[in-house]
Amino acid sequence: MNSLTFYYGTMGAAKSASLLIKRHNFIEKGIETILITPHKDDRFGIGKVKSRVGIEAEADIVLKEEDDLIVEVGLVARERAREKGKIVGAIFVEEAQFLTPKQVEDLAYWVDYEYADVFCYGLKDDFQTKLFPGSKRLIELADSLHEIENLCYTGKKATCNMRIANGKKVEEGEQVEIGDCNYVSVCRKSWTLGKFK
Repeated sequence: MNSLTFYYGTMGAAKSASLLIKRHNFIEKGIETILITPHKDDRFGIGKVKSRVGIEAEADIVLKEEDDLIVEVGLVARERAREKGKIVGAIFVEEAQFLTPKQVEDLAYWVDYEYADVFCYGLKDDFQTKLFPGSKRLIELADSLHEIENLCYTGKKATCNMRIANGKKVEEGEQVEIGDCNYVSVCRKSWTLGKFK
């Protein structure tokens, strides 16, 4: 039975590595996949999914907020069917927190009506511990949720993403600021106290 799965974790929890390894396993088994990444994530170049451990892949779809995933995935799936004679069996989404709620619903369509497994990887919440809209909708609709754990500098489980500027915790600002050089994954107590080392 096909499913919509959300793998979430804090910054630096190896979400991208996990996605790329799982996708590789599907490809090795002969399952046709589609890899999606958001246009706004340009840390390693637009359309590139890259892990800090050095593995990477080019996305099949570079997603913008206005894109309809029923249409976009359908175009790639039809092309694959023509070229390779294969039906897409799995869809992988990098930085899924940037999906719109409608795009999450589009992915659920692919599970329910086109019989593809969908695996979304991303952050659950932002630097203020507020859910991203895409993550919220994934939590509401996903068939299963899996946390990819990370550690705080204290040795406790990291559950919060702290944004840092000028050596201090940032309390306010835009929800999205691309890049991880100004973020630290910390436990809730450290986040509350504003401590990150």
